[in-house]
Amino acid sequence: MDELPKTAVGKIFKPDLRKEAITRIYNEALAAAELSARVVSVVEDKKRGLVAQIEADGTSDTALQTVLGDFINQWEHAGASTMAAE
Repeated sequence: MDELPKTAVGKIFKPDLRKEAITRIYNEALAAAELSARVVSVVEDKKRGLVAQIEADGTSDTALQTVLGDFINQWEHAGASTMAAE
């Protein structure tokens, strides 16, 4: 990250930092498990909080759940409107 995200008044914008951290950590975990899936975005859901959107690239939901299931934040398939994991 070249520069920390900031608000209009110059304060650090923590929601963007959280999204960056989720993307980085999840992608590292997927790569360590040698899965071709990756996080394409992190969106905010009013009920579920921050949700990682995963491009599965042929990876099974079982494999994704095995790798990502222990993390606090939830995940779903990119473009999905329903929850893929709890």
